[in-house]
Amino acid sequence: MGFHNVQNFLAKFRSTVGMTPGQYRKDLRETDKKTDDGSI
Repeated sequence: MGFHNVQNFLAKFRSTVGMTPGQYRKDLRETDKKTDDGSI
């Protein structure tokens, strides 16, 4: 993927998800921890 494509992807991702992929992954980890705690 070229740099321009990455920029496009990030822009699309941000408008869809409302945050950057980095924040999104961090968020997923947080929710995973929460669900793990809840299932015990």
